[in-house]
Amino acid sequence: MSANARVVIVNENDDSKVSVTDRGLKGAMSVEIVDASGNQITSFGGGTQYVFGTDTYTETTTVATMAGAVRNDVLATLVNNDNEIAPLQVNDLGALYTTVTSIIPGTKTINLGKAIDNVAGSTDTGIMVLAVRDDTLTTLTPVDGDYVSLRVNSTGALHVTGGGGGTEYTEGDTDASITGSAIMWEDGSDTLRAVSAAKPFPVDIISQVPGTGATNLGKQEDEAHSSGDVGVMALGVRKDEPAVIATDGDYHPLLTSEVGALWTEHVPNEVDSGNSTTSTLTSASTFTGTGIDILHHDIVTITMDASHDSATDGMTFQFSTDNSNWDDVYPFTYTAADGARRFQFPVTSQYFRVVYTNGGTNQTHFRLQTIFHHANTLTTIHRLVDDTSPDRSAQIVKAAIIAQQGGGGPGAGDFIAVQATAGGNLRTSVQEISDGLDIGAANAGSETQRVSISTDDVNLSAIKSATELSDNVVAVLGTATYTETTTSGNVIGVVRNDALATLAGTDNEIAPLQVNASGALYTVLSAGTSEIGKLAAGTAGIGKLTANSGVDIGDVDVTSLPDTLQGPGAVSIDSYTQKSINLTTGNDQVLVASAANKQIWVYGYGFTCGDADGQSVSFQDQDDLALSGIMEFSQYGGMAVAPSGNFAMPIWKLGTDKDLEVDITGGDVDGWIAYAILSV
Repeated sequence: MSANARVVIVNENDDSKVSVTDRGLKGAMSVEIVDASGNQITSFGGGTQYVFGTDTYTETTTVATMAGAVRNDVLATLVNNDNEIAPLQVNDLGALYTTVTSIIPGTKTINLGKAIDNVAGSTDTGIMVLAVRDDTLTTLTPVDGDYVSLRVNSTGALHVTGGGGGTEYTEGDTDASITGSAIMWEDGSDTLRAVSAAKPFPVDIISQVPGTGATNLGKQEDEAHSSGDVGVMALGVRKDEPAVIATDGDYHPLLTSEVGALWTEHVPNEVDSGNSTTSTLTSASTFTGTGIDILHHDIVTITMDASHDSATDGMTFQFSTDNSNWDDVYPFTYTAADGARRFQFPVTSQYFRVVYTNGGTNQTHFRLQTIFHHANTLTTIHRLVDDTSPDRSAQIVKAAIIAQQGGGGPGAGDFIAVQATAGGNLRTSVQEISDGLDIGAANAGSETQRVSISTDDVNLSAIKSATELSDNVVAVLGTATYTETTTSGNVIGVVRNDALATLAGTDNEIAPLQVNASGALYTVLSAGTSEIGKLAAGTAGIGKLTANSGVDIGDVDVTSLPDTLQGPGAVSIDSYTQKSINLTTGNDQVLVASAANKQIWVYGYGFTCGDADGQSVSFQDQDDLALSGIMEFSQYGGMAVAPSGNFAMPIWKLGTDKDLEVDITGGDVDGWIAYAILSV
């Protein structure tokens, strides 16, 4: 556009309003507004009229409606503050400084803007898109991110990247060497491949929603199974011994044993910090644990040790249904002299806590630990030789004793409950020992029950009256004679005789029993022996004891035993031990270690398996000589073999210097084993 050219400003209806004359572009456009006759419009309202080029603007004194602007050749920050009235600014040509924030073009035929999807007209006005001819493309001077012009070749065709060219193909065409446009993808080693049946286009499936019908791979949760349903088989990797195959958070396949059993991990037990502590308590102070939900556990165990006694019943284990009302409470008294205490409780309510009240002395140590288990545990174990305090916990076993009813009357042969007296004693009746028992008031007969009478009375005459036969007197030693068929009476007491000699009485006379200085009764067990009081040797059984149940022969010194305990190859028992078994999956696990010139004899064992099904246990020595077969157990299965009590008859005798080992597959094994170490 040349200088002084007139521009007509029209509205959207093409009605001419005003014209503008271009005075030349020098950094900004100077505009004159004229009326339809070409006369310049110099006034737009009331107020003082200012003369361009001579009148000056004074911020503090000028008041009027301004029809002009302030010349400012170099724009700078105004004296005015934000939100104050300020004059318009023009450059040295009088061009108004403006800031264009948005332009909304029209979309009519003569406007430069066009709306999307409008129908094109033959005389529509627009802006022509220009491009630079560049027959041979090279790297441009602008850098990445700069604006650049489009490029065309010598024929005006637009240069594009990744465009076609060459042969144009249609559906069904074949070409051994593609020269036109085709879909390509990058194969291994950066090789470009055309899409084909042999080399299909790789696609990453971001999301897939399978169907849930009988022939679809997907299935709806809780939908009933039907014969012939289609699905995806879940496969696992065989690993005879579990091993780490991926890092934490990675996907990896399911693992199975050699028989296809799925490897699973026993859920570990949990230490409850809210009911465990090592903080000591002062005199009469109380530790109150945190109520914890235990519905997902099976057993609660508590181990406790303190330097001083608790208050009476100050050691309590409490259960609640709502974590507020602790209705089910088990109180105990802790005695420091007894050492550590251990308790086991089944889950009987939803919530559990420990409350411990110290006695009257400040503690120097206090160790309390509560563990939640996912499997059953053994009850507290005590040695049989130890005394058990009534304060120790125990399980109450309820049982009914029944017996078969005898006789020939109604109900004979039936099993009925055995009754107890009101005092809790087992009820018996002497009448039922024999059908002919004497009962009621009468003289004693052959079926009369005899009663032994004892007394603490120092009156010997009372004892005499209680024991003397009513029809006979006490025999006089040394004078009265004995007649087998007629003589009756009681002789009380014996005579001490440190050195035996011939009695004053003659043969067949009553004589006192004789004892030595230790009160041992002199006896003669064989006729004609010179060793009075000793068992005589004899090949015909002379002097041997005959079978007679209930006979007490007193103390006996055993000087020899059969070869089961002594004789050729006799052994010496060094120690007898019962130890716990707390093991998991593994081969050749040493239960008992041997030593030089030692043997291990096993007398009994017992164990239970964990929550996995199909666990196996087998025992052998260190050379894998089997002591048992491979015993397989179902979930929580186990077995026990009690010691016989005969040290000469163990269930297993291991070879000299051989360790006792066990192989376990499938999970945890807990129990005990009783054994002896012997020198050979």
